[in-house]
Amino acid sequence: MDIQQAIFTSLDRSQVRGYQLVACSDGIDRNIARELHRWSPSSMVSDAPADWTINFYPVCQDYVAVARTAIGGPEYSNRGASQVVTITAILHNRQFAAYDNNAVLFASTALSLGWLRIPEEMPRQLDTFQVPSIPLASSLGFAKSVQPDVAPLGETTSGRADNSSLAMSSKISAEISEQLVNRQRVAIVGAQSPIELIASLISSIPHEKRREVSFTTGLPPAPHRPFQAHFLRQTNPVLSQMLKSAGINVIPLSP
Repeated sequence: MDIQQAIFTSLDRSQVRGYQLVACSDGIDRNIARELHRWSPSSMVSDAPADWTINFYPVCQDYVAVARTAIGGPEYSNRGASQVVTITAILHNRQFAAYDNNAVLFASTALSLGWLRIPEEMPRQLDTFQVPSIPLASSLGFAKSVQPDVAPLGETTSGRADNSSLAMSSKISAEISEQLVNRQRVAIVGAQSPIELIASLISSIPHEKRREVSFTTGLPPAPHRPFQAHFLRQTNPVLSQMLKSAGINVIPLSP
């Protein structure tokens, strides 16, 4: 399958400076580009290179976005900050259905094939990339990356496997799944492996409902990025206030 893609980051492109869509494949029209710009971040909760996130949201009636956000190189302004880089794959509903409407399953397959990674140099134009019409694997434990900017799915930044999804009680899992299906906004705080946790929860969400459940495994809340579910390793007073102001129900996991 040919997958459309785009990159959003901070760059000096003469007429436009700062955060922008710096490159897209040919199938990205103006409306889709506008949505990608709206949902892509300019900051992260953590600036540790290994704390990258997977983000998912419907783009429009026919397309969804599966994105990976990571810390890149120094920002062009030379003010000491690092680039936040978001590489987004845009899938037609038919393509997403081939991956069981499971964003983590698609992201893991794409990563294992070398996609959704930060390029050495930012291009001005992107080609589509290819993935198989069936997933390469069906559970976590796959997609062990050897690239330096990608830690394996299901591992902490120290490289040790995390069992937060297994430690979460079935009762809490059922409650979270019910809230997501009912389109309530939640923040699950305390998972050391947020990607593993959302992968576990996706399996409990009805197939036909998964497309509507937007989530991020680490981005902070923002009014223009109304993710339904935030999965966070930890919080702080500022982040807690942001979640509260957005009307997001915070669900702490037991240590």
